[in-house]
Amino acid sequence: MSNTDLRTGVDALYNALVSQSTPEITERSLTGNHLKGGTYTDFASTGIKDNASSVVLTVKDDGIVTPTIQTQRMLGNVTFDGSVNIKGNLFWDNTQFRTDIIAEATAAAAAIVPKIDYTSIPIGGLKGEHIRGGTIAGFNSQGITDKATKKALIVSNEGIETDRIKTGVLETDTLVMDDATFAGDLTITGTFTAERMHVNEITSDNRIERSEPLQFHAPKGGNIYNQGLLWVNPGEATKQFVLHNNPDQYYSSENINIHRDKEYLIGGLPMLNKEKIGDSIHTSKLKRVGRLQGLQVDGNFELDQFMFYSSVSNRLGFGVEEPNGTIGIASFDNDFIIDVEDTSSKIGNFSSTPLNIVTDNVPRIQISATGNNIVIGSNVEAKTNIQGKLGINVNSPDADIVTAGPVKFEGKKFSVGEKVPTNGVWNKGDIVWNQNPAPTSYVGWICVRSGNPGEWKTFGQIHK
Repeated sequence: MSNTDLRTGVDALYNALVSQSTPEITERSLTGNHLKGGTYTDFASTGIKDNASSVVLTVKDDGIVTPTIQTQRMLGNVTFDGSVNIKGNLFWDNTQFRTDIIAEATAAAAAIVPKIDYTSIPIGGLKGEHIRGGTIAGFNSQGITDKATKKALIVSNEGIETDRIKTGVLETDTLVMDDATFAGDLTITGTFTAERMHVNEITSDNRIERSEPLQFHAPKGGNIYNQGLLWVNPGEATKQFVLHNNPDQYYSSENINIHRDKEYLIGGLPMLNKEKIGDSIHTSKLKRVGRLQGLQVDGNFELDQFMFYSSVSNRLGFGVEEPNGTIGIASFDNDFIIDVEDTSSKIGNFSSTPLNIVTDNVPRIQISATGNNIVIGSNVEAKTNIQGKLGINVNSPDADIVTAGPVKFEGKKFSVGEKVPTNGVWNKGDIVWNQNPAPTSYVGWICVRSGNPGEWKTFGQIHK
């Protein structure tokens, strides 16, 4: 073979390489800059494996959009930064060339910069292993569509990072977020754990379990008052259990109903239960109570501004705050007392008013205001029985009736004397009994004519 023929062959080979041949592209020999558009099948990279049969991930300027994310862990804000670059050599099979031709062709090929675009690579001619680094424009695979014009998703060994996620379902074992904003509804079917959560409103139809107390913090520039629990039903007044001030107090808009076997306590001491007020309550202004049993009162007490008891004087007054006896019953003009002194007791009127002892609302013993007139019995079928001896101005009567002066019955006066009266008004039938009877004297004298002193005759001569 002549040099001319060899040159001709090399030139033909060069032209074939430049214009007609499709070189074989080895792994990691292209960058993302060589790719544009199209759909990748069986896509996989160091951090991504696309097994989807339809589009499930769309990347836009404001973030990634996907109906479902499955991940073992997501940390912080999800962000994709940086470029995709494909670095490496381009090789093809030249084992069929003679050594001298290969040497010359190799030198010539080394100076060639092949022009490769999507028209020179057949569909399915590249795999993920052929691509490394660089930026892929208009990226699209069976499960991923990249519509972003700036970095929106970063994939690392720790997980994915992005500023914003739009998804219908998020499935992950662990979700870690530094700051997150949910523009729509959020549904969590598993367990949601947060060290701190701030919300303006929570609506829940399920049980809320807590291991820490429920806290209400004062807003910036505000206070903790008028915060608490609210139950809202459209068209009805809001039910409240909130903290009020002046003074600090819990306000409830509804009744508070405790179990019948429980009680209200203050400082650990029972104050009120279904049956009684606590024993430690000493002051009260009860205005109406039911039936009382076993009432015990220490100190003064007052009943309906009518009944008064003084613990200082140990006196009980009805109608009077300071009675004149141990028990006093008073009206505007009358003051009745029952009193116990050291060696005696007394009952009667402390005021200068008559005293009547009655039965069946009929006076049976009547004592005048000054005490100089005492009436025993009444004119209503009165029968007065006196058991024992009766003494009048006599301390120790020795007969049924003993008087220290004259007596009168049925208009007749009986008295005792030594002689016929010489003064005073006497009535016919009055008798003066002889104080010193003796034999041949008389039992006494009888008035036979009324007068002063009247006319008198002896009667009842005593035998010798």
